[in-house]
Amino acid sequence: MNVHRAFSKVSACTLALWALAGGVSRADQLAGIIKSVDTSARTLRVYEKTTDRPFNVVVAPNTVITSMSGRPLTMKALRRGDGVGVSLYNGIATVIIVNQTALLGVVESIDLDGKAFTLDEKGTDHDIKVSILPNTTIEAADGKSLTFKDLKTGDGVSVNYNGEDVAVVVVNAKPDEMTGHIKTVAADLKSFVITDIATKREVRVAVTPKTNIVTSEGKTMELRQLKKGDGVGIAHNGSVASKVVVNPAPAQ
Repeated sequence: MNVHRAFSKVSACTLALWALAGGVSRADQLAGIIKSVDTSARTLRVYEKTTDRPFNVVVAPNTVITSMSGRPLTMKALRRGDGVGVSLYNGIATVIIVNQTALLGVVESIDLDGKAFTLDEKGTDHDIKVSILPNTTIEAADGKSLTFKDLKTGDGVSVNYNGEDVAVVVVNAKPDEMTGHIKTVAADLKSFVITDIATKREVRVAVTPKTNIVTSEGKTMELRQLKKGDGVGIAHNGSVASKVVVNPAPAQ
């Protein structure tokens, strides 16, 4: 009998329902969150949803692992933060239904030819390779469509999987940066002009109510407090500042 077919028709559906509900229906069933994956020892560390108790789950070579949508998974595809419903027999997992969580991190390197990037996973500092497929959607946090070439190191990303395939990558682009010295502050307090250190050019920088202006020690400032000669480091998008770090010039 095909084990995968038998469970997918009967056990998978019922197991998925009680897993999402956060309950444990029998002594040999467990619903929880993966805290760690040891592929060499073939074990998962799972914290039970209802009690937050830790359990070590042994994954056999013939354990049936599928996503909530029924896509087959390998143990290597399991990640910290995934929700799981586990059916056990004599302490060994027979079926694992996975509610895949998004993989969060920062782009560390990009392989343009290989259509892949490496990210530094948030919370673990693990380097994980993410391969982009022809049907993978890449978009900005506001929903704007992007291409693979729009990615750059330092971008924050949320990688959403469908089974083992990368379905959607949501990009929180790293702001551009520049440094310079204040030349003038607009009378309406909506912008200021700096002399950019790198290019020696004058650049007008707009500010919004969301712009964070602080000293290098972290003390909050207002735009009206800036003066000619102050050194500034600016994180911006299209010359609209998201953050300005100020190194005040000595008083004359």
